[in-house]
Amino acid sequence: MLTRLPDGFSALVLGASGGIGRAVIDALLASERPGRVMVSAARKPHIPIPASNR
Repeated sequence: MLTRLPDGFSALVLGASGGIGRAVIDALLASERPGRVMVSAARKPHIPIPASNR
């Protein structure tokens, strides 16, 4: 789905606690390209952090 992302991309997802924001985060984290995902939400989203990103 996100094949056009460059290696080393940075993404900021606003509204991360909502359904659409969460789906975008899931897609970005599942991307085969290495990158950085930052989130912002009015409520604290439950986003598991993969061990490789800790």
